[in-house]
Amino acid sequence: MRPNIMAFAMFLLIGFALPGYSAVKVIYDTGKTHSISPFYIALQGQGVKRKSVVYKGPMTIGIDQQIPYKTPNMKPGVFKTYRKDIKHKRGYLRPMFLIGTDTLSKKWLTKNRTTLIKRGAQGILVEASTKAQVEEMNRIARGLKLNYFSAYEIARNLQLTRYPVLISKEYIEQ
Repeated sequence: MRPNIMAFAMFLLIGFALPGYSAVKVIYDTGKTHSISPFYIALQGQGVKRKSVVYKGPMTIGIDQQIPYKTPNMKPGVFKTYRKDIKHKRGYLRPMFLIGTDTLSKKWLTKNRTTLIKRGAQGILVEASTKAQVEEMNRIARGLKLNYFSAYEIARNLQLTRYPVLISKEYIEQ
């Protein structure tokens, strides 16, 4: 009789515990995420004497710590503009452009800078090898907000393979 009770108890334990394990669900995304890699680096040090740390607000990572980076599924090139209705969970998509540090991106940004400013577009510099490249792109983009990170997920979700590109609610264009 005792083994049956143990088996039943294990069945209940496993039966009710497993459904609790599921994928992470994003409830709200503010768009102000920060990399957790500095925390991983801190956790990797074994045998290191630890000091107490005082929280001083959100962690910011300088561009020096982000370089080099790239978007492996994108490269510079030309493509035809096409219509694509992009659904956004809030119903509004601010125009966004993806550029690199290549000559084509520099020319495109120089040519379209005024239009991009008028449209309120935000930029993503999808690849950079040096801080000097980032600074040069910031000089060209003066008046525009440039973010620095790999746009792998954006490119994958929108099936983009080339940059520079402007993404709006209705069009993906160059």
